[in-house]
Amino acid sequence: MHRPALCLFASLMTLPACADGELPGIPPWTGDDAATADVPTWRPEGEFGLDQPRGALVLGDAEGSHAGWSVAPAGDLNGDGFGDVVVGAYSDARGGELSGSTFIFYGPLQGDLSASNADAVLIGEGAYDYSGWTAGPAGDVNGDGMDDVFVSAYGDDTIGPGSGAVYIVYGPVQGQMSLADADVKILGAAAYDNAGIAAASAGDLNGDGIDDLVIGSYGADAGGPDAGAAFVFMGPISGHLNTNNAHVRIDGVLPGQWVGYSVASAGDMNADGRDDLIVGAVGTPMHGEDTGAAFLFLGPITSDRTVLQADAVVHGAAAGDRLGVTVAGAGDLNADGYADVIIGTPYADVDGMVDAGAAYVIYGPWSGTRGAHQANAMFTGTDTDDQAGFSVSAAGDVDADGYDDVIVGVLHDDRGAADAGAAAVFYGPASGVRSVNDADLSFLGLTSGDRAGGAVASAGDVNGDGRSDLLIGAHGYDGRADDAGAAWLVLGGGF
Repeated sequence: MHRPALCLFASLMTLPACADGELPGIPPWTGDDAATADVPTWRPEGEFGLDQPRGALVLGDAEGSHAGWSVAPAGDLNGDGFGDVVVGAYSDARGGELSGSTFIFYGPLQGDLSASNADAVLIGEGAYDYSGWTAGPAGDVNGDGMDDVFVSAYGDDTIGPGSGAVYIVYGPVQGQMSLADADVKILGAAAYDNAGIAAASAGDLNGDGIDDLVIGSYGADAGGPDAGAAFVFMGPISGHLNTNNAHVRIDGVLPGQWVGYSVASAGDMNADGRDDLIVGAVGTPMHGEDTGAAFLFLGPITSDRTVLQADAVVHGAAAGDRLGVTVAGAGDLNADGYADVIIGTPYADVDGMVDAGAAYVIYGPWSGTRGAHQANAMFTGTDTDDQAGFSVSAAGDVDADGYDDVIVGVLHDDRGAADAGAAAVFYGPASGVRSVNDADLSFLGLTSGDRAGGAVASAGDVNGDGRSDLLIGAHGYDGRADDAGAAWLVLGGGF
């Protein structure tokens, strides 16, 4: 799933929309699906334009809406047995200027689709909310047997300017609704907390059988100004809350550490039957200002703590790397029974190339403190300002070989066109250092400024054919209007 660009500005007194790269149609398939459903292991390789594989294209329908800024699977929100998808457009204006919207499409998907024809549209409450900054599956947080969806709006000002909010809408989800009518609203506790800059399903951290939610709030001040925090809400979750109501909080300990800039479930990294949690803190000054770090917390997680109590830590290699802009569970890349993680560092310099970026894989079990250079695998950008690792995600098992795979977004990749972007898939097992140009499978943006790979995710299995599908956002795509944005669903087996 996409983690946002980071805006570093001298004062947090305003909340501007981030400029691209800063830190704060596919034709219908005419073949026979039934004939491919039971095909054994296959291994697609090489580079493809995003218009080549079969699948679906979701087009933003308004100038500057930036559809595809976030993309994610949504579980099965309507209970029909097919996976659904979520596409966020943080600057859509349906609810006011930059209020943002989130579009939900029920699976199976095929052909060209418009955001305005989504099966459900969740509209930001007010101007400058930036709703849809991140959005995705919440699991089943109310225990009713139906999947739920969350939407973040880090600019929400209910408590104060930039306090932020995260909403949950219980499944089934359909039609158009304002997030003011969401089933759950969790508010940032204070102005400029920016709650919802990151959010994710946390799995089941306390082992009670009900899914939990984690919210990042990089501006929280308990550990010092902008030390940041991550807040865990244990399911069942209902009603109107704020981050002070969290069951567990994980605080930064240094001013400007920005703990909670990214958050994700790590899966079960130590194979003890409990889900674990990974939290990014891009301002951690391990080797100088903004080296960045990611902290692992093993489940069960039932009490407050600070990042000093993390079970494992990985830190960037140099000042300004800002390791932890994105974090994600990676599945099990080496098929050893332990979950693995992937960590994006789009501002890492590689072989003298400024902001070429990198993504690091760490295999479970993971303990202790290590540097990024000690990762089990490293995927790097190949040119200055590639920003590889701007988004990272598990990819499922794309080639059906029994090893999970990962996908890495390369925001400013130029292979398709200048800043067209790309998404690079690396098959498991992964090891050593590889460049994104050497990926097993790459999907290239089509036109200048598309910024394909700004968001990437596994879509699960949207069409029910047993193969892993992929989501790739391109928030700069101009298909319907300038920067209207788009998201591609690439179906497994669709080459």
